[in-house]
Amino acid sequence: MNNILLIKVKGFFYNLLIFIFRIAKYGESHWFSAVEIETNSVCNRKCLYCPNSLYKREPGLMDKKLFMKIIRELKDLRYSGHIYPHFYGEPLLDRRLPELIKYTRSNLKNCWIRIYTNGDFLTKSLFEKLVANGVNEFYVTGHGGFRPKNIKKLQQTDLGSKIIHFQKVNSVTNPLFNRGGLVRVKKPIVMDKCLLSANNLVIDFKGNVILCCNDYFSKYKFGNVKKEKIVNIWRKNKYKRIRNDIKKGKFNLKICQKCIGI
Repeated sequence: MNNILLIKVKGFFYNLLIFIFRIAKYGESHWFSAVEIETNSVCNRKCLYCPNSLYKREPGLMDKKLFMKIIRELKDLRYSGHIYPHFYGEPLLDRRLPELIKYTRSNLKNCWIRIYTNGDFLTKSLFEKLVANGVNEFYVTGHGGFRPKNIKKLQQTDLGSKIIHFQKVNSVTNPLFNRGGLVRVKKPIVMDKCLLSANNLVIDFKGNVILCCNDYFSKYKFGNVKKEKIVNIWRKNKYKRIRNDIKKGKFNLKICQKCIGI
């Protein structure tokens, strides 16, 4: 058996054991595969295809103790999916990020940590520190398709060429979400069903568990991790019903109807 096949087999049985564990302990068969944690709500850019260009989110940082509580609860769930420390803010503006990443990695050995960033503040030293502390990859948004000089230099290194992914984003040429109808894009993404709320757990900097990454104003709240456990919020009947409806293409919420172009 070659190494790649062995890794896949081990991964299959690991995930199977996690599935059995969650069913036995929580009676829940479906869990989120990605967790978005807004550690910082401020961004230095005002891109036309982002609500930040038209509206202003309340500035703030997630309390460090709250962040640690979230990570500990994910550890209790044997979570092994993706971690995205962002929402609509620029994560690299949070100077605590390397420390938060280190805490995340020390508790969630098998999770995949991805940084979404505009790349403006990604220096060589910060890049190396974040990688050393546990970041698996970086997705750098290419506004207008232009690759910043600092990103070019980092991608010329052996490690940077492998884990820094440059994404060209342009509201004219690329299909984009209209963010629940808040912004206009030339080529909006149109769907007959949506898996965002079913697969992604989104937590804003105040600790609110919200509908999805397109809920810019945190309008649809299902609980707050300051007062409740993640597992209890995820299992709430109303939250489950809404997730299942959206997954099947039943868009009863106005934000969903606007988001997919109805």
